[in-house]
Amino acid sequence: MMKRAIYIIALIAAAQAVLAGVGGFALDVDIFRGSSEGDSSLVDIVWSINRGALAFERFDSIWADTLLFDIEVFKGDEPVYSAALNRIIQIPRGEMVTRDYLLFDKNSAVLDTGKYRLTFTAIDLGDGDSVFEELNFELSARAKGLSVSEIALFSDVSIDSAGGAFSFGNLKMLPNPAASFGSSFPTMFVYLEAYDAESADTFELVYSIRDSAGKSIKIFDPIIKPSSDDAVPILNGFNVVGYPEGEYSIEVLLKSTKTKKEIAKSKEFSVVKKQFKPEPTVIRADTSNLERELDYIHYLISTSDKNFYQKLTPEGKAEFLLRWWENRDPEPRTPENEYRDEIIGRWNYANSAFGENGWLTDRGRVFIVYGAPDNIERSQFTLDSNPWEQWDYYSLQGGVYFIFADEKGIGIYRLVHSTASGEPFDTSWLSKLSNPHGNTREEER
Repeated sequence: MMKRAIYIIALIAAAQAVLAGVGGFALDVDIFRGSSEGDSSLVDIVWSINRGALAFERFDSIWADTLLFDIEVFKGDEPVYSAALNRIIQIPRGEMVTRDYLLFDKNSAVLDTGKYRLTFTAIDLGDGDSVFEELNFELSARAKGLSVSEIALFSDVSIDSAGGAFSFGNLKMLPNPAASFGSSFPTMFVYLEAYDAESADTFELVYSIRDSAGKSIKIFDPIIKPSSDDAVPILNGFNVVGYPEGEYSIEVLLKSTKTKKEIAKSKEFSVVKKQFKPEPTVIRADTSNLERELDYIHYLISTSDKNFYQKLTPEGKAEFLLRWWENRDPEPRTPENEYRDEIIGRWNYANSAFGENGWLTDRGRVFIVYGAPDNIERSQFTLDSNPWEQWDYYSLQGGVYFIFADEKGIGIYRLVHSTASGEPFDTSWLSKLSNPHGNTREEER
């Protein structure tokens, strides 16, 4: 999938304004090219909910509520994508439970060309209230030559120091599925992408705002932007806080200075006065226990994810870990995460069964990664051999086993041989164990 990179925000003062219809639930899709080849598209499903309408309950010293989101995408009558998400919302200390906040969230899917129907259900577990929304969208085949994505509107843009669901290159961008701006969101951030520009080309961009009758009320000075071989991100901000309440549209005319090809895109938006504070929908995690949280998944997280994690702020690390567990939840419609409970249970067992910090031992690692074995065969200390044990997994990879040996006879068991893919393989392990003066894995290193 193509990576997006954002380089410059051009903030254009349009006047002053007020914000419109952002009180309740809103749903939208933002569509971008999904890859450099083929006709797939990246579809960002974005939504917002007013936090002030949620049914929070008190738990010890905090107020919290759980939201469930059920997403399904159909192509004709055939379901092609589904997701079930669990979000726990907590109220910061000292803040009123009923205070209006817009909670933003998103989920992404890669889809081929065609006509689609999106159904979205949100359930508040606090009081059982729910909302259902349905919308249709179409993904077109890739046009030859220069093309442009649809317009996506954002509430807020800032430098991204944490990473997360709202990262676009080096920026954090909060969506605005209601397309409503004004007092709460005075700047309307307009984003689109240009594709397949010719080499050494440049773009001339002309933005204009029209009222509900289609009359042009503001045309901005042209902006010149260089092209590139990859997707060209185009982001500009317009201050709309001075416009009267009402319905408008933002139009973008992109013109290639080399081929003279012109492409026009537009999107409707509204201006209203009601004020809301924006925030992403995230679980308010305790950042004081991040080291232990990372220990739980030490053997399960990929190297690239671990390197990315180390670059994040504490808040970014907390969000990363929460999303990591959430993506592996086998029953996302329930408040519990059974996978997390299972892994932490294995981790705790390793520490109790294999000594202090048992999760760092070879047996601890295998137990955490693969679970409890189906059978264990043990050989105690003899004159001919130090102790060893064999763990059998009958269903793993068609049936495998692991051999752990106390090579020095001091109670420390190491993995010396296994038939599992990617694990140490040494069919001569027994002869080495039987010969106290023979080579061991440690000596071979």
